[in-house]
Amino acid sequence: MTPDQRQTALTLLNASASAFLDTITPLTPAQWTHQPNPEQWSVAQVAEHVVLAEAALFRKVQALLAAPPNSEPLESTPATLAELNQVLAGRQGRVPAPPTILPSGTWPQTEVTERFLAHRQHLLAFIETNQQPLDHYSANNAFFGPLSAFHWLIYAPLHTQRHILQINEILAHA
Repeated sequence: MTPDQRQTALTLLNASASAFLDTITPLTPAQWTHQPNPEQWSVAQVAEHVVLAEAALFRKVQALLAAPPNSEPLESTPATLAELNQVLAGRQGRVPAPPTILPSGTWPQTEVTERFLAHRQHLLAFIETNQQPLDHYSANNAFFGPLSAFHWLIYAPLHTQRHILQINEILAHA
């Protein structure tokens, strides 16, 4: 992981964690469970999905790094980072969540918060200590095509930012 990648990842993770927790912490039980209509998720479901997705994305990074590296790096260009940011954090496009990260909607706020914080602590420790060249590991993403392990890593906070916007939309109708 390059110093620039480390700084980018830490900045995105810290900013998205603060925003996520600031968004969900003050909610009342009614706001937590509010579902605008049967086809839309409640805040509880969105928040649970965020936790499940972040864990799945980190498992993806770990699996990539456990495999042999690519002979050539997959470059992290500013355009790739901008596209990820625009599409994910900007809530462009919609892709149904895979079954493994579909929420049950049964987690209380405290459980979501505890799991989120524990996972983020684990993820931050990985970022602070990882020395592997993340651009030498890659896998295809159904929406974006080939992504390096670094892209998969920052996918998590960008995905969280995306869902913070969704939570705010839900709360606007609560």
